[in-house]
Amino acid sequence: MNGDQSYFVHEDDWAMIEIIPEVNVPQVSMTMQHDETGGNLHLNNRPVLRCPIAMHGLSLDILESLFGGKLSYTDDLMTGRTNDMQHVDNGFAFHHDTVGAVYGTHHDGMVCSLYIDNRLCDCDADFKPIIKGLHKLGRKFNLVLADWWLDTLVELKDMQRVTYYVEEE
Repeated sequence: MNGDQSYFVHEDDWAMIEIIPEVNVPQVSMTMQHDETGGNLHLNNRPVLRCPIAMHGLSLDILESLFGGKLSYTDDLMTGRTNDMQHVDNGFAFHHDTVGAVYGTHHDGMVCSLYIDNRLCDCDADFKPIIKGLHKLGRKFNLVLADWWLDTLVELKDMQRVTYYVEEE
């Protein structure tokens, strides 16, 4: 996995679609129910997850097996504002221009945080690599998607629900 192309996520979009362990659903659901920001609850305003993804043994190698070859890999992840971009330490992204990215941070190859940057469009983009990869992640690691803009949770083990979320919501 050698990435030579950087990937940028605007700071307003950072971590707004988060992949989390299923055990956190009650805590996240409660937070979403009491969210008074209108779908704008940014990472630094959310409670710390009681069981972070870092505890689940998910590695960059596993992400590579799911998304590599279909999405480009980079270890040059950037965030901030377009006129003030900053490198994310230990950042990574599996990305494609029309579908967005699966991105996050790692420590020695073990994933510490995992997010989605969805540049979903009404174009003819092929979302199958994202859909299949998310579904496999959900099944293998008991993960769900928390969309903090829509205040909704998506069960990644449910292929129909993942497909609907990616293609319709």
